[in-house]
Amino acid sequence: MAELTGGRLCDCVFEASGSESGIADALRAVRKGGRVALIGLGLAEARLPYGEILKKEATLYGVYRYANDYRPVLDLLAAGRLKAETWVSHRFPLSDIVRALDMAVDPDVAKLKMMITME
Repeated sequence: MAELTGGRLCDCVFEASGSESGIADALRAVRKGGRVALIGLGLAEARLPYGEILKKEATLYGVYRYANDYRPVLDLLAAGRLKAETWVSHRFPLSDIVRALDMAVDPDVAKLKMMITME
């Protein structure tokens, strides 16, 4: 993330996997004084890189449910300020779902969002 942002890192990171490694990555990607929104439902308890939180003075938010969160995103999409198709890193036809699921759990494959489409 440092390379992509010229060293600035992210103002806010949304962590949607709920995994310990995802939370740790989110904390590494946020800038000093930044915010991390924990959205994904994972285990009831998770280990956190506590040093990253302290060093960066990051604020963590827990988000449970999405009430009233969709409208601002829909407005940004409608205005052309967000491009949803850029979030999809992999697309698979339904007939290839086994390969898609294998890739989804493969830690060696970089992915953002995967989409299964009707053929």
